[in-house]
Amino acid sequence: MSNSRVTVWIGLAIFVAMLIFGWQKMRDTVDANAVKTFNVMVSHERDLLATRMEDYERVLRGTLGLFSASESITRDEWHAYYQALQLDLSLPGIQGLGYSVLFGQAELAGLEAQIRAEGYPEFSVYPQGDRPRYSAIVFIEPFLARNLRAFGYDMYSEPVRRKAMDRAIVTALPSWSGKVKLVQELENDIQAGFLVYQPVYKKGYPTRSQAERQQAIQGFVYSAFRAGDMMSQLFDYPDRQFEVQLYDQTVAQENLLYSTADRAGSAKFTQRIEIEIGGANWVALFSSNERFESTQNYSLANLFLAAGAVVTLILLITLIIDERQRAQLKSANQRLENRINESAMMADLTELLQSCVHVDEAFPIIASSMRALLPQLSGACYMINNSETLLIARSTWGDQAPSIESFVPHNCWAVKRSVVHLSGEGAFAEVRCSHLQAPIEGMCAPLLSQGKLIGVLSFVTASASGSVFTISKRERDIITSVSEIVSLALANLLLRVSLRDLSMRDSLTGLYNRRFIDESLLRELDRARRNGTSLAIAMLDLDHFKSINDAYGHAVGDQVLKKVGALLGNFRVGYDIVARYGGEEFLLILTDISADEVSTRLEQLRASIEAVRVETESQVVDKISISIGVALFPQMGDDREALLSLADQALYQAKRNGRNQVVFFTPDS
Repeated sequence: MSNSRVTVWIGLAIFVAMLIFGWQKMRDTVDANAVKTFNVMVSHERDLLATRMEDYERVLRGTLGLFSASESITRDEWHAYYQALQLDLSLPGIQGLGYSVLFGQAELAGLEAQIRAEGYPEFSVYPQGDRPRYSAIVFIEPFLARNLRAFGYDMYSEPVRRKAMDRAIVTALPSWSGKVKLVQELENDIQAGFLVYQPVYKKGYPTRSQAERQQAIQGFVYSAFRAGDMMSQLFDYPDRQFEVQLYDQTVAQENLLYSTADRAGSAKFTQRIEIEIGGANWVALFSSNERFESTQNYSLANLFLAAGAVVTLILLITLIIDERQRAQLKSANQRLENRINESAMMADLTELLQSCVHVDEAFPIIASSMRALLPQLSGACYMINNSETLLIARSTWGDQAPSIESFVPHNCWAVKRSVVHLSGEGAFAEVRCSHLQAPIEGMCAPLLSQGKLIGVLSFVTASASGSVFTISKRERDIITSVSEIVSLALANLLLRVSLRDLSMRDSLTGLYNRRFIDESLLRELDRARRNGTSLAIAMLDLDHFKSINDAYGHAVGDQVLKKVGALLGNFRVGYDIVARYGGEEFLLILTDISADEVSTRLEQLRASIEAVRVETESQVVDKISISIGVALFPQMGDDREALLSLADQALYQAKRNGRNQVVFFTPDS
């Protein structure tokens, strides 16, 4: 065997080794991406669970307002309040919303007599027995079916519940219990349960210290949950790509709260998450299921391996053919190498576009990739504007990039046909894109997302030397493939941007929401500290807004909020931020502004709102006013929570002073 043949065999062996190595690397990349995707999915589900638990806590906090507004709550008032919440629509999964009173042994007989006098002659506190402290469920909704079994139950008599109730008394915060068996459970379909308690203190009693809270405790508003019913609302959906087991405190069968399936041992991807909220310590074991694992696509790696096998076969044939055939084989290898390089560059383009955070980051990547993939062609990437009336150039490449900065969509045949379109010497004159300069050949590829136009990739064949040539079939294939990659990536980017914007804005007024303002206030305070400037925080509240809702209806009330929101949106200047803080409350952050300027501008705003009229088909709302409380940075403080509290106190002072006025915080507010 000649030295040249030995060299070929050595080269072949090296090639096979590199092929296997490259194939394995590509598979490893697929696995690594799957791990990232799984971790993101788990984080999303964890956040979803934590958010839902916080929502349940907010329901309990909301009931405190009911107790604050009345000396005593009747059963009918509790029922009406529960019906108004519509929890089965907004927060499904709650087994019951109730109120349990806390009392001593001396008050037991009196409480039982009182409830029996209300029409429940068989009422009694259970379990029976002498204890220094009792609790009794006196209100529970819905007051039917399983929940009837809980009426009169002493939750303080059971250690797990008592631990959560004591923690709630001490902290004055919502407190979640460990795993229990609810008294609502029947003989069949028994599920693990847990509860969350919000302490209710006696009106007028101090609650600053733990000792004072122990003296002031009146009872608890609480929610009971059947773990299976609640968690299935979050995790049990048809296209779920994971399984989850949820445990109380430690991973043990006796601590299991909820499970979608017992597959963690055979899953390819698993992750352990610890969740702590309101004293509860849960452990969630997430594992991938077959649906998720089936999304791992090794087709590109297999294609790479198959292509390498073809190359290997071709190299073997070169050992037994003549020089002419070897030359032909070399040419074929070169073409195949070009295809592999093109595939690799397209893979890089896909990965880079998927890594973009903002749409503007994608356009330089598109231009750079086009130069590498299609060096003979010049072109531009056009994007449709918001009104969908104009395609505007966002990036260009090549020696003779199209000079047209924008054109209307119907000037491009690719847009009208929704497919790649070739314009050139051999094409019919009547189907030539009018935005291309004659007589050069060009090709346009529409960028579509679910049939909707988002942009156009436009290519021309002219070079800097003035020569004109045709677009080859290979280049047409590349353009078609690239347009599909770019379409999908830009569509995903636009969707992510849209979803982020929706998450930061109030759906009714279009203003920023509380989540955005909390983040922005920290940022603006930090900027003001660095620059040595001042800012103002103004808390606004529409006066007598409930009366407007009662008199005219919620639809008119929404129109009032929209109109005031539009006025506030036009009020902002420079880096000012306007947000709907909740209900009829709004929050303004006025930056780089003096106290005198704050007073002048807010007084102008108050007068503008006072002049607002909302007209409906048969009614006119013209008695609209607003109260404004103001806190200044750094004069009144430099902490976000403190400034918000001061602004809120000033707002209440404005309410007490008669409403429809601007009040700056003073120590007397």
